[in-house]
Amino acid sequence: MKEKFKNYRGERISDIIEYIEDYIQKTPRVTIAIGCDSNEKRKGSIYATTIMFYDGVHKDGAHVVYRKDFTRGKMDTFTRLYKESELIYELVEYIEQEISNHKRDDLTEYQIKKYKFHQEQHKGLHLNVTSDKEEKLINSMQVFETDKQLPYKICDVHLDYNMEDGGGRNLSHNVFKSALPWFRSSGYRVWCKPYSAASTTAADSLVN
Repeated sequence: MKEKFKNYRGERISDIIEYIEDYIQKTPRVTIAIGCDSNEKRKGSIYATTIMFYDGVHKDGAHVVYRKDFTRGKMDTFTRLYKESELIYELVEYIEQEISNHKRDDLTEYQIKKYKFHQEQHKGLHLNVTSDKEEKLINSMQVFETDKQLPYKICDVHLDYNMEDGGGRNLSHNVFKSALPWFRSSGYRVWCKPYSAASTTAADSLVN
């Protein structure tokens, strides 16, 4: 696991845990998000799992490292997409176990409000509002002391799944319904389309 990652220049990272720890030391308020995307090929499926580092306050871009895996044989769509969650879960749990002493310092009051808003979207609310309306809704969210004390784990999870079924057109929606409670009950903040850049942007570019 720890030796499988590369940066976007193709340089191999010798120890991903040391790499993450060094990044946290240099940027204490960094947000770390794990995503995965896949693509079906002729002889199987290719998966790209990404670790995205970004500063939600300064918003000065993101740094991404990744690993690729290949699974031979044909899979149905649900199985292929669900494996993305399995690869993410394997990685976030590995990081959690290896860096157990890190306390997150990236969750500002605005970030807490934004995630509370997204949790409402998980329930099917506010899915098709304008950006202006969305910003007003986020700012209207109340933050209590209990919200600030929630023991979220080190990494956020970015899922490349649709929160709407689209009249049956969005095949990833059924996977969303299965994976979301799994990650949330395990203590992770979970972001889905269109807020899951580690999957929808970074990993997507590596498999297409």
